[in-house]
Amino acid sequence: DTVEARLADPETAQLLQVPLLSPILHYTGVTYDGDGRALDVAVIHYRGDRFSFTVTLEAT
Repeated sequence: DTVEARLADPETAQLLQVPLLSPILHYTGVTYDGDGRALDVAVIHYRGDRFSFTVTLEAT
């Protein structure tokens, strides 16, 4: 899974109701079954002014 900072293109800006080139977060993820076959692909755009992510890393 990846989360990237991007600028909203015309289509994404319209869908998210933000100005063109507004900062957004772009998420891409793939869910696999036990045999390694892709079951689901998700591409999600988040408004940069309404979302934040927190990541907690634990030492192993």
